[in-house]
Amino acid sequence: MLRKQFVNPLFKVLGWDIKNEVGNAEAYKDVIYEASIKIGGSTKAPDYCFRSSETPKFFLEAKKPVVRQAWLVPRVGKARDHALAALVRGPEAG
Repeated sequence: MLRKQFVNPLFKVLGWDIKNEVGNAEAYKDVIYEASIKIGGSTKAPDYCFRSSETPKFFLEAKKPVVRQAWLVPRVGKARDHALAALVRGPEAG
């Protein structure tokens, strides 16, 4: 729900082709969902990989407020030698 109501609309407004409306082949998509990346000896899959000209530019992890995966964000960014990796948390329930 966080993706559909907040993340996808936000990045669409920012100019990213979130739904691949252009119809690019997999290798040329702007946004890859749950792209597999190696971190140390294991494989992780951040929610979003934003790319430009086939090159990953940054990763985004979108989680409910109760999910404690903030540790993943800096590890993903560092593993891919990116200066930016972001965690988006939905609104608190209640």
